[in-house]
Amino acid sequence: MPDRARIQSLRTNLPAILFLSALGALLAVTVLRGGGSTDRMAFPLGVALVVVLLMALAAGLGGWLQLPRVETPVWAAVALLAGLALWCAVSIDWSLAPERSWGYANRLFLYLLFLLAGLFAGAATRRAPTILAAGLSVVVAATAGWALASKIAPSLADDGSPVARLRAPVGYWNGLAFLLAVGLPLALWIASNPSLNRMLRAAGVALATALIAGILLTYSRGGVLVAVVAVGVWFALVPHRRASAGALLLAVVAAAAVFAVALLLPGVTDDGQLYGDRRHDGQILGAILAGALVAVFGLAWLGLRFASRLPSRPIPKALAGRRLAILAALVVVGLLAAAFASGAAVRELREFANPPDTLLTQEADRFTSLSSNNRWNWWNEAWTAFRDEPLKGTGASSFPVVHRLLREDPLTVTTPHSTPLQLLGELGIVGGLLAAVAAALVLIVVTRNVRRLRGPSRAPAAALLAGLVAFAVFALLDFPLDFLALSAPVFLCAGVLLAQGPGRLTSAGRVRWLGLAAATVGSAVLLVSLAAPWLSTRRIERTYALLDAGRQEEALAAAESAASLNPLALDATFAEARANIALRNFDQAREVLLDGVRDHELDASAWSELARLELALPGREEIAASYLERSRALDPYASAG
Repeated sequence: MPDRARIQSLRTNLPAILFLSALGALLAVTVLRGGGSTDRMAFPLGVALVVVLLMALAAGLGGWLQLPRVETPVWAAVALLAGLALWCAVSIDWSLAPERSWGYANRLFLYLLFLLAGLFAGAATRRAPTILAAGLSVVVAATAGWALASKIAPSLADDGSPVARLRAPVGYWNGLAFLLAVGLPLALWIASNPSLNRMLRAAGVALATALIAGILLTYSRGGVLVAVVAVGVWFALVPHRRASAGALLLAVVAAAAVFAVALLLPGVTDDGQLYGDRRHDGQILGAILAGALVAVFGLAWLGLRFASRLPSRPIPKALAGRRLAILAALVVVGLLAAAFASGAAVRELREFANPPDTLLTQEADRFTSLSSNNRWNWWNEAWTAFRDEPLKGTGASSFPVVHRLLREDPLTVTTPHSTPLQLLGELGIVGGLLAAVAAALVLIVVTRNVRRLRGPSRAPAAALLAGLVAFAVFALLDFPLDFLALSAPVFLCAGVLLAQGPGRLTSAGRVRWLGLAAATVGSAVLLVSLAAPWLSTRRIERTYALLDAGRQEEALAAAESAASLNPLALDATFAEARANIALRNFDQAREVLLDGVRDHELDASAWSELARLELALPGREEIAASYLERSRALDPYASAG
């Protein structure tokens, strides 16, 4: 009978198991192969996510899977996020970079799908926070392993960059640091979970050590700050503070020792090192790291064995929760007051707002500086864009054009490194309010839901909530929405935690199948929107490959196809013009480039490309010079200058 009951239970839960397994696989692919800040993986991930969600919805309507039962504030947050994505799409009409606006809108719709997937996962089983926390722990551990292995064996992530900062597999050091910081509360959950055996708990301490070592090797000051915030939220929400504190202390000491050794290895921590030196020093680091992890695991295992024989005594209440937060706030206020009294704060503020020609080194000594590393200048550029267009902004993801118009140095960036300022500058007060209210609703409802949880689900839910708060802090200083690998897991976690509260089913009876039909149509529209730029990019790549092979006619056909798929793309315009030039169709090439200039009048590269054509033709020097002058006026630091 027990076997028959287990089989029946498995059959009952099979749809939920399949759904959660599919989401876990998608999460792993998104984090490990997310494509950095590009849209290379947007279409494949969109297809997979849409298929999984539609199957889940059909299973829910058929009675095989529980549909989400959530409160009105949750649907309000979903509607606000959908409104933000739609506003991004609408901004294409006035955007200074319409192609980028299209891609940004697609990305936000993908995040909305991840949020909905989280809602379905939270409805499928009340153990969803535990399952997601366990799955995300594995993914973050794999990320940390990949990142550290790229130092031990440089060939695993050799992208030709001379910068030593750890960045694989995300492609951005601050982003990697954030992802590892999100994993810290998860590692502490494993290390402090009394229901797990000592081997797993000791492995959690070793994981925390690897995560902290990885954060330090990114040299990300923001990553350290985010890690402190995430750990602070964890300690504020969970009861097993003594075990967590012991695990954290051991991990910090071991990781600091590994980092100290790494600083003595130029091939690991210094920029511009030869490959042979990087490989040699990386092998030394690998041996040190392996020894540290083995030692941490052994010490944690022994410590847990010894602790199990002692009576369990909670940490005094004065050292926990709100009192600890008040004490920390008083210490911070006291330090700030002392700094202002001594004049040190004024000096540091001047260093923070550093001049445009002052850049921080990319090496470890950046930890000792409070310089914003040009962020202050980029924030001012975004604020200027907002003041010029306060209602609607300059268009989603159009900051690169704004930056080139306003910059005072040759450094090129694509975002102001602050998500709130980016949204204000690019989407105006409308986009800023949509994002702010949605984020506030999500954090308020999720925090309340986590506080209501009791039993074994409380700790993993608290670890996931710590990640959400860390994301909010990280977004103040950087641009996580540009990275699928960073934002998709956060939106999935938000969905799961939003589904943990009381609620009701919002659709019933005959309208449910109409909902499935509407979801299918909406999904088809989104997939077309994702597919067009994705296919266009591949046609552009094929165009240049055919030109290199001397097959000009085929190259022109590929370029025209790219332009028809994405008429907003300047790269497609350039590819079509160059294919026409290869065929000596100069008049047609000029017409194509003039169309591009009309659509991207403030983009310096469009004018310089037009000048390139005219310079190649006899008797067109004066016209070319006027185009170059226009390009230089739009961006004095570009090649045309």
